[in-house]
Amino acid sequence: MTSLSSEDVTTEIQSLARTASFEMGAKDLSGLEKARENIDPGTMVSITWMPDDTHEMRITAAKAVRAAGFEPVPHYAARRIGNTEEIRETTKRLAGEAGVTKLFFIAGDVDEISGEFASSLDLLTKLPLADYGIKSVGFGGHPEGNPKIADALLASEMDAKITTATELGLDPFVVTQFSFKAEPQIDWLKSFRARGHTAPVRLGLAGPCSIRTLLRYAAICGVGTSAKAMFSHGATVARLLTDAGPDPILRTLAEERTAHEYGPIGLHFFPFGGFGKTSRWVLPVAKGTVTLDKKGDGFSAEL
Repeated sequence: MTSLSSEDVTTEIQSLARTASFEMGAKDLSGLEKARENIDPGTMVSITWMPDDTHEMRITAAKAVRAAGFEPVPHYAARRIGNTEEIRETTKRLAGEAGVTKLFFIAGDVDEISGEFASSLDLLTKLPLADYGIKSVGFGGHPEGNPKIADALLASEMDAKITTATELGLDPFVVTQFSFKAEPQIDWLKSFRARGHTAPVRLGLAGPCSIRTLLRYAAICGVGTSAKAMFSHGATVARLLTDAGPDPILRTLAEERTAHEYGPIGLHFFPFGGFGKTSRWVLPVAKGTVTLDKKGDGFSAEL
């Protein structure tokens, strides 16, 4: 158990929340507008790659994020890119029209490859990012593994991507998949740092939403182990999933002084209940009064 005082823990919680980043869909422009009231200018906002979104929609979303005062970080799904020239033109426009300097690469989670890119590493080596002014590239970490890929292979692939990005003069960063417990996140972070990586890591947290919604996304994203653990935590988990947000996870990260022991780290929120709703939850945590629950399993916050 932590040796930090309650005051130290609340300070850690607020520090993590103040630098959080967020995710949104290209179609969620109304959520973006609502979030403007709650998060600081310059906040990193990732734009997910959805199969039915067009490149024009992704560019429009990135421009809207920039116009709102935030830092747009579009996702590229390697295996879903069918037209190489089109993605090069899209990258050029993202940089020129939306001031994009950061991209986030994922494989795409499909067996059939649409074009010449089979992986994030393929994108990294075949797409001339520096030509378009891209300075930083992110990759996904999997604290609970991937059902299709062995853990050892996941680690070696991550090592290769971090190394290659650095060699290309790009600043790498990592955003982890969300979990329902802090321990998988901390264990993954320990392993990543033990392999010598100093790249910034953002630990994924699911924003507040209904049980049904969270479990659906857990199944889609392969979050199995910690999802099963939910059913052994009774009322605590019910509160986490329905009335509030991921406060027990964030409290554990704070108590373990994760940012100090394994930094640089931050938080990244997956707003499954909506961008506006998640930003409203984060606002008092970052800028208000945080009160730790006496049972030791979470906290409350208010402005």
